[in-house]
Amino acid sequence: ENQSMFLDSLVGDADWRAKYAKDKSGNVIPFEILEEEITATHPFTAVFQLRAMLAVSYFEKALYELPEEEMTKENIMALAAKIETEIQGGPSSRPMLSIPHLVSDEASCYY
Repeated sequence: ENQSMFLDSLVGDADWRAKYAKDKSGNVIPFEILEEEITATHPFTAVFQLRAMLAVSYFEKALYELPEEEMTKENIMALAAKIETEIQGGPSSRPMLSIPHLVSDEASCYY
């Protein structure tokens, strides 16, 4: 889990993005754009991250409570979208079903 959280935070880090995030021409993002994003989103970052973590837990709970006869690919995808919308206000930058422990059923996500 530490590796996962580290990599998730790395791609959002302004220093990392200023050095490694490039457009198709190989140009890095101008720092002014990164600074503008930080100024606009920083007060809400912790809330967004908490909601993203909570959405996983709520989805997992709803998935466990889903009757077996309703356990279809379409219903599971619709359930993930519904939970993301209810908890986060819309789709997450990381799709709910890309979270490894939900897919491999190796463990509950949050204890």
